[in-house]
Amino acid sequence: MRVPHENYIRFLITSGLDSLETAEHLSELGLEKIETEYWNRQYEALFSLKFPKKIKKFWKNPSGKLPNGFFEYMNAAGLKEAWEYNCGKNKAFKIAVDIIQDVDAFLVIRALLACGSQHEEISSVINGKFAVVLPLNSVAIIEKYFFNPEIMSRVAWKSYLRTLTTEERNIIYLGIVKEGLELRAELSLPTNISVSENYQKLHVFSMSKFNQYRRAGTEDADNEAMKWAKLAMTSGDKYEKLKVSDATDFVKDIQMEFDKIDTDFPVISEDDLEEIKSNKEVGQDNDAAEPIPLEDIED
Repeated sequence: MRVPHENYIRFLITSGLDSLETAEHLSELGLEKIETEYWNRQYEALFSLKFPKKIKKFWKNPSGKLPNGFFEYMNAAGLKEAWEYNCGKNKAFKIAVDIIQDVDAFLVIRALLACGSQHEEISSVINGKFAVVLPLNSVAIIEKYFFNPEIMSRVAWKSYLRTLTTEERNIIYLGIVKEGLELRAELSLPTNISVSENYQKLHVFSMSKFNQYRRAGTEDADNEAMKWAKLAMTSGDKYEKLKVSDATDFVKDIQMEFDKIDTDFPVISEDDLEEIKSNKEVGQDNDAAEPIPLEDIED
């Protein structure tokens, strides 16, 4: 079994902590516990690396001056940022450590990482929802050290989910199975809905109905087929026009949701309303141009 905070556990091992001390430190940060067997496997993996003896000796007793080339070897082991933080040099790592101790914020970050969200989106969500500043390099550190979905297999996820609370398990699971809209609803986050995609689905559905009635060959069926053909053409045209300019910038949605940007909306005056009432919409008097009522659309 693997855990998504495996890299951080490896860092703790290289900083001289034994299995019990590692477990205590993980508990202090609110990270899931690990078995001694897991700690042993990570220890063996680290000490089997073809690094100089002076490096491994320092891992066992990290005191005094760092060996020459230490950070180059830590970079090769994937632990450079953690050791920079340990030496008081990595501000982004400190921010990451602080934010993961906020249970609610870390749950949102884990769920979005599991769902495959971009770092820009995660940063915007946390900045807006929790009124903190989470830079992109701190998101990258959280993914690398504290919640890395890339190293998790299906079996590993199954074991890991058992260690979570019911709420955490349900939310992380939605992220794992990529149920983005449902996940954002559970987390009370804004959802980025593609209008053009809905028109595309409507076009495909209308064409299916058109072909269904066309094959029947009766007069009534032909009339129904023409109605569906009109809807297919209209929705297809809408899709082609909207797919280029569709609102796909999720970061802007986040900013709008949490009042991070000012947006002026046009106000319709009473004169405008009167003018709208006095003009008929194009095609209003044409029965053939009327939209198909929803109650008439059958599966």
